[in-house]
Amino acid sequence: QARTPRCILNGTSTTDYIQALQTFYCLLLSGQFRSLSAAVVINVVPSFSSCDVRFPQYFYSSVAVEGLSHTPVDVPVASSLLARPSYLILPVASANKFNLQTYVVRCDAYPIIVTSQPLNRTQWSAERFTLSATVGGGACAAYCNVSVQVIGTNSHAPVFTTTASNVHMREDVALGTVVARFLATDLDAGINGQVLYWLASPPVNFYLNPYSGSLTVGLSLYNSSSTQPVVLTVMASDLGYPPQATRTSITIFIDSVNKSPPVIHVLSNVSITEGAPTGTRFATIQVTDKDSNVTGLSLSTFDCNCFQLSTDLGNHTYNIIVSGPLDVNSFPTGYTLTLLAYDNGS
Repeated sequence: QARTPRCILNGTSTTDYIQALQTFYCLLLSGQFRSLSAAVVINVVPSFSSCDVRFPQYFYSSVAVEGLSHTPVDVPVASSLLARPSYLILPVASANKFNLQTYVVRCDAYPIIVTSQPLNRTQWSAERFTLSATVGGGACAAYCNVSVQVIGTNSHAPVFTTTASNVHMREDVALGTVVARFLATDLDAGINGQVLYWLASPPVNFYLNPYSGSLTVGLSLYNSSSTQPVVLTVMASDLGYPPQATRTSITIFIDSVNKSPPVIHVLSNVSITEGAPTGTRFATIQVTDKDSNVTGLSLSTFDCNCFQLSTDLGNHTYNIIVSGPLDVNSFPTGYTLTLLAYDNGS
């Protein structure tokens, strides 16, 4: 039985690696290998004449909280196509303040940096160091300048100094109209005292500026239900670590605009005789309003108290009834009745 050959190909670059695979493929096609199980050992020695290790940026800003030991510091990750990078903190004085470990996942290496001792902002408010990434035993290197800002402990939560519990808005207000302005203050310094605002479960009709705290109308309020007020929860949070937040609420009543006048409908009208007794129904009237804010109906007869309105029969419906004797001789052309329907809009 033929012995399975062993092919050893050496190279000095990634180009040699590709050429080695091509050579092996050509040997298979030529029939020199009896079996596809032939062992091929390819020793590719990377060439660092063209350094490809790099950081995504040359300068990087991070933060660390004072008073806490082993605080993680965010740093960038270097990339290399040739080998897994090795990391180092420079200079040595900075390396004594931070612990550097490398977390390896397959072909990638991730630097993990934590503070080696609690930091004090009174001693230094920022620390700068250089993070180096090397491959090939230092033959190829990249550098990133890291600035670590030391922030104080986030001791206080924001406190609202202005609140607006109940607000009425007309449904025809212009877009961008200010509904309310919220202000929250934080006793902490720096970013721990910077406050941002947002709405919990924000509605589509309103917008809260995250920096100024101004609540404005974002979309038209027409067709909003005036019987159901809009309740908003306003949040204020600082930028500290960990962040602290507080909340307040506002109830917005959307008032319907009186766009349409009431309309009087004569549902029935009958003729009556001069001797019609008191209480005889003469007509049935109904009042409607597209704004759904009808209040009532009044009746004027001018120089005669022969007719009156009944009480509301439901759904703004009334009867006109005879309330006194009728005199044809005094009013040969008939009686003139004036009906006035009114609403409670504004």
